[in-house]
Amino acid sequence: MTTLRTDTPRAKPVHAMQPSGREIPGNRTFTFFREFFRSPRLLGTCFPCSKQVAAAMTDGIGLETAMSVAEFGPGTGAITPSILERINPDAVYFAIERNDVMAAAFRARFPQVTLHEDDARNIRTIMRGEGVEKLDIIVSALPWLIFPEEVREPMLTEAVAALKPGGIFSQITYFADSLPAAKKFRRLMERHFSEIRAVRRVWRNLPPAFVYHCVK
Repeated sequence: MTTLRTDTPRAKPVHAMQPSGREIPGNRTFTFFREFFRSPRLLGTCFPCSKQVAAAMTDGIGLETAMSVAEFGPGTGAITPSILERINPDAVYFAIERNDVMAAAFRARFPQVTLHEDDARNIRTIMRGEGVEKLDIIVSALPWLIFPEEVREPMLTEAVAALKPGGIFSQITYFADSLPAAKKFRRLMERHFSEIRAVRRVWRNLPPAFVYHCVK
């Protein structure tokens, strides 16, 4: 039986999968805002996403039955509670965050979740360390629309390769889907995935968000 991976050698019991309730030092929104101006190309927005976005990202993607789940770019953990509320208690679940300040904030808030301070392009190497052959689900808050082409294409290729056939890629963007950058990213996703199952617009977010559920 697989279990939730943790930062300690022994896996925590099922009930430990709920958010710890511990708050990170200072204000999470301020941390996000500060880090955005330090590394705008890594964050894409200066505000963490809303609960409505977190629900749209995690509803209807099969977290309840998935056995292997990765979260890309969790930041301070705005989407993580929704994952923990829905996830199969026997699943392997880990997150990947490149920003060191965000990673520290995430660990302080979710000490029970394994966090890899790494680049999502290394997903398959990370999976080998986790003992995972293929992922059922990737939940991603990475700012793909502002990544340069030489980063975006290989990163999405690696994400798709990490998913099993029929696996789900849940992605948020912050640009209206009618804008050129969003249309270009949509075409990229259509090339890599067999189906874009849902596009949800979430107006109760700053800025308004668009959530894609893509199927390999």
